Amino acid sequence: SLASHRSRAGRRRGHFSPGPSAAMVAKEWARHYLEEPWLAVMWRIAPQFPSVARAGSSAEWYVFAGGCCLASAILVLLGACVTVAMLVRSCIRGGWQPRRHPSSKPVLCACVLTLLVIGAGIFAYMAVESFGEIDLARAVVQIRSAVHDASAARRSVEGLLQTGGALSAVLRPMINSCTSEVKQQLTNLLSEVERYSESAGHILPYVQVFPIQAFPTRVSDALVSDALGSMAALVFFSLLGPLLCSMLCCIAIFAVVGATRCREGGGQFGCCCMRGFVLMLLAPLVLVVSIVAAGELGVGVTMGSFCRDADTNALTFIRAFHDDVAYNSSRYYLSGGRGANPLTDALRQANDSISVLVGQVGDLNVQTNLSEHCRNVIFEEEVLYALPSSARLQLDALGTLLSPAHVYSHYKVAVHEIACTSVISALGWLIVFQVAVSLLCLPVLACMADTFFDRWVARKAQLQQVRHLQELYAVEPCPA
Repeated sequence: SLASHRSRAGRRRGHFSPGPSAAMVAKEWARHYLEEPWLAVMWRIAPQFPSVARAGSSAEWYVFAGGCCLASAILVLLGACVTVAMLVRSCIRGGWQPRRHPSSKPVLCACVLTLLVIGAGIFAYMAVESFGEIDLARAVVQIRSAVHDASAARRSVEGLLQTGGALSAVLRPMINSCTSEVKQQLTNLLSEVERYSESAGHILPYVQVFPIQAFPTRVSDALVSDALGSMAALVFFSLLGPLLCSMLCCIAIFAVVGATRCREGGGQFGCCCMRGFVLMLLAPLVLVVSIVAAGELGVGVTMGSFCRDADTNALTFIRAFHDDVAYNSSRYYLSGGRGANPLTDALRQANDSISVLVGQVGDLNVQTNLSEHCRNVIFEEEVLYALPSSARLQLDALGTLLSPAHVYSHYKVAVHEIACTSVISALGWLIVFQVAVSLLCLPVLACMADTFFDRWVARKAQLQQVRHLQELYAVEPCPA
């Protein structure tokens, strides 16, 4: 065809049409096969998130919490039943007499299969992180960016307050030293400075997001960023703890069974080790893994319900558990800048006050009026002009940091692109493999290992008894 001919001709000329890269293909594969199925499952099994109209009802939230915890409670109950069954089975020793030498191959194969299941779970979890949208490095960068913006906003507001204090400190001594003609202008100027300081003071509580005011600015930024990044990495890898502990248990069982089989030992030591291993480690591990999986399931179901309509549900939660100021501010940012926002209102008032200050300072004609109408005034004219200009620059920078587009970008990445996609799918894969390991693989492996050692010890006892009888009833040949 003409298309294939052009393609061959292009290749002969050295021109290659750019195709999708391996990273893009892997990312699309992870999204299609690892993320989307679990998003659909969590959304389907999650209860309905409370509506805005009923957000103030405590009973509505109790019903929602009960719906999110129902599946988790069932999972914990199953884990407890399996744990009790393992303990009972370990305490009841087999009384049967084997007719043939027991084989260790079923136990070793069960160990290998369990390790494969655990490896598949770790692979799925890490694949979501590596190819999906969660990207641990990206999450850490986002956390550090949010901390940096919060710190920069806090420093800007503190600079605005310092500017207001400096202007007040300059103007107050001058009022009593000037004639009534200039005194009224300075009084109006001081009133505008106080109005500006009040508006800047209203902004400060909104930007004190992180408790880092006790540290120096540079140290606090680095400290909080590194701490939050380390915490995110710790949480991410700690979720693999149950599977890794299960892997170590499988390796231990494999080693004990293999050593007993290869050395052709009597099995008493391995049998005692296995019994204590099940009673003190394996059975409690099954219960712990079940509880961890149940907790992850509860979190996943709650997030699935929330993420059906993340923006609306976030406003519903804020309406129920916070005041009207927080609700109005959140609605302003989530709606793209529509509606009232006390934060931007205070910022606008401070900006208007600075504009008025700049105009009044220009009308004051500082050098002429102060020299003619004020007594014993020693003042540098540049200071009175520089402070309002500096405040305006700080307000412009603060307005950029607090703009709806900038704030929503952090929310979008954290909620829509990380929490409501890859976090849910990663929890889903962990839940499936942890349930499979705790409720199926480990109990079956423990039962098979117990049975193997029981039969091994019984068979060795049989052989020992046969050898003893042979030695006891052996008939020596008559001498010739």
